[in-house]
Amino acid sequence: MSPLQMQDFEEEEDLEILYSRLKSNSKCISQDLATEEEDPNSFHALAEEIREALSISNPDINKALSLLDTLQANYLVAEITKVTPVRVKQHSQQITKSPFRMNQPPFSSDHQATTGIHILPPPNSSNYTDNTPPEPSPNPTILLYPTTNLTSNLSEMLNEALSPRDFNPTNIKPLRGNGLAISFQTSSQIKQFQSKLEENNNLKSSISTKLPTKRSPSFILYNVPNPTKEAAIQEALKIQLNLTNPLNLRFKFKGNSTETTNWVFEATTPTLNIIQQVQKIRIGWSMLKISEFFHFKKCNFCQAFGHTTKDCHRQVPSCSKCADHHLISDCQSQSFCCINCLESNIFTGSEYPTFHSAKDRSCPFFQDAINKYRATRDYT
Repeated sequence: MSPLQMQDFEEEEDLEILYSRLKSNSKCISQDLATEEEDPNSFHALAEEIREALSISNPDINKALSLLDTLQANYLVAEITKVTPVRVKQHSQQITKSPFRMNQPPFSSDHQATTGIHILPPPNSSNYTDNTPPEPSPNPTILLYPTTNLTSNLSEMLNEALSPRDFNPTNIKPLRGNGLAISFQTSSQIKQFQSKLEENNNLKSSISTKLPTKRSPSFILYNVPNPTKEAAIQEALKIQLNLTNPLNLRFKFKGNSTETTNWVFEATTPTLNIIQQVQKIRIGWSMLKISEFFHFKKCNFCQAFGHTTKDCHRQVPSCSKCADHHLISDCQSQSFCCINCLESNIFTGSEYPTFHSAKDRSCPFFQDAINKYRATRDYT
């Protein structure tokens, strides 16, 4: 569940009022500027002008660059007057965004002109700590399963016969069926571990081993009515997809309403090719959408890839449509702007197009997530 919707940010308004007062008293600007609302060079006014200059069919690049120069000068005024609204407490309700996002592909600050969103410059590296957990590196892994109904588990048997210090496993995970997945630093360590299992008669007769293989890709059947039985679905899939055997059901989750459920199945590449052609399956008197399903994490609160909404550490949402800091349900913008591409362009110097939704499958970030997923599946 997404965090609760934020209220109006009075603290930001106070900072803006303070900024306008200090700015009007600065020697760097003329004395006739009264308040930020009256200043045609205010941040908000400049941002809107930049948006208008770049939102037309023939963008006025020279005007946008000139406005960017003015915007940069205003930031210099803020630094001279020692007004630093960027440096706020971490738990403040100031509208801020972390400039670095999980799984971001490598990307000019000119792209800040594509929108009037309040995106603040990145903090100094010495003051910035990226709370994003590093992506685990793939290590060689071996799978162990008991060959008989053992009274003791595999961990106890291994502890009695082998010392883990001789192999230095990097990770150990329990598996369904009382199995274990043991990861090592190198493939040679796996071979050494297997040879030790073979030399021990008790372990050899009680434990079977195999190396993990890539899983088959998946497809999703959308919004199946809840009373529908799996047998009816399997029969419809078998007939309409020319299958010889029932498909493996991976999992189910809530559909667009409380009355429907989405079903996810494993499938081979030939079956996926048929699915891409038919796009719909008839279940009873209903035509249901069917398509390939990609297993990756995407946050619906900050729109970043690599984590889900429940694990998001952001305080303020990002709109998937316009990149502003509100929920998508509150968006009134008529234009699109991808928050992932926008932040990457500003803070890493990339040049991705931003005039699309963060949920658009043509987005470079979306495509990167799909490609990473496909690398883990067997499409042969």
